Amino acid sequence: MKFKSSHEHWPLRGKFPHTPFAYIDCFTEAECDDFIRLMERFKSNEIKGQVQQSPEAEKNNVRDCFVNFMPTHEPSFHWIFERISKSTLNLNEQFYRYDVDEIETIQFTTYLGTQRSHYGQHLDHLSLGAVCRKLSCVVQLSDPNDYEGGELVLYLPNKTVVPKKRGTIIMFPSFTPHAVYPVTKGKRYSAVSWILGPPFK
Repeated sequence: MKFKSSHEHWPLRGKFPHTPFAYIDCFTEAECDDFIRLMERFKSNEIKGQVQQSPEAEKNNVRDCFVNFMPTHEPSFHWIFERISKSTLNLNEQFYRYDVDEIETIQFTTYLGTQRSHYGQHLDHLSLGAVCRKLSCVVQLSDPNDYEGGELVLYLPNKTVVPKKRGTIIMFPSFTPHAVYPVTKGKRYSAVSWILGPPFK
């Protein structure tokens, strides 16, 4: 979906020193609850997460989680798409200034402690015809007290664990290696999106 132009600048929580990721408070606790409840209505559309159609990765159990895609045609989701769009545009404008023009359909992901759901080290960067994934964004939707494990880790090249604070959106270049450690207890919900633009030159 194409971005709507925005000149609004939200107050940023900041960028960690010497690491190529930025973050911002995006949703309140109540809004995170609303987001999760809305997606639960479409649980019948949930599928097992895949790794870009990679049979080898599937065989090696690189990814074990469940995903659903936000139905952007539903009016009840418009505020979520607008919030994520504005947040990602502002983070890009203030920290990266990449040439971007659209966002992929937002993915809602569930990690279950009962099966040690995880996503091993991988890259999100992907060419999609005339555009490519340039920035990855992760919204932390669960209260960190509701699950154990499930840390989002970036390799920069040193291992860096990003904040778990509920409602924050984390942005980093899609060519950054990263992983989600196994959830050992409870459930971890997150929303993931990828910001697209012309290939890097």
